Amino acid sequence: MTVLCGALADVGLLPLLRFLVRLGRSGQLRIARGGWWAELAFDHGQLVAAAVGEERGPGVLEAIVLALSDGEFTFTEGAPPAADNVGADATSLQARVEGLASMAGALMSPTVSMLSMVPQLVEPTMEEGLLRLDRPALNVLLHVDGQRTVEEIATLFGLVQTTNALVVLCALGLVCFAAPTDRARAVPQMMTVGGAA
Repeated sequence: MTVLCGALADVGLLPLLRFLVRLGRSGQLRIARGGWWAELAFDHGQLVAAAVGEERGPGVLEAIVLALSDGEFTFTEGAPPAADNVGADATSLQARVEGLASMAGALMSPTVSMLSMVPQLVEPTMEEGLLRLDRPALNVLLHVDGQRTVEEIATLFGLVQTTNALVVLCALGLVCFAAPTDRARAVPQMMTVGGAA
């Protein structure tokens, strides 16, 4: 049984995934950061399954890239799971992860994990118009108060739902991120934006 382990901060998530795809082996890649963990399953170098805790499926990749890319990893060679919930070939996987990594760089500080970031409301710039949000995004938006970290919100809704919703909210210009050290400054801004004095 082959075991490979280390810190993603040293290796990088994308280079590690490229290596595992080129290796062409079957097994489980487990990524852990704090109390959060994710598993990626490979079958002969193809990513076939992904999970963050109990959450499964393609949306899990976003949570891994955005929130766990500075975690510790262990790859253990072995039989892949029976269920395929991702179905990504090497080319599409690489393109997707590179796109997510680029988006993560645009959204956040490269030196601070998304889990530590404090989402803040942004005063809307549009004068009129209808804005549609799905229920998960609305639930997360209602918990953005300029004080809670992404990790604190994720404990309420799960890491996958929270990160995916925050990406949508950020793309719509409703939310931005502050580093944890900016938390003291975020509170008065949130009170002003929210209408409370």
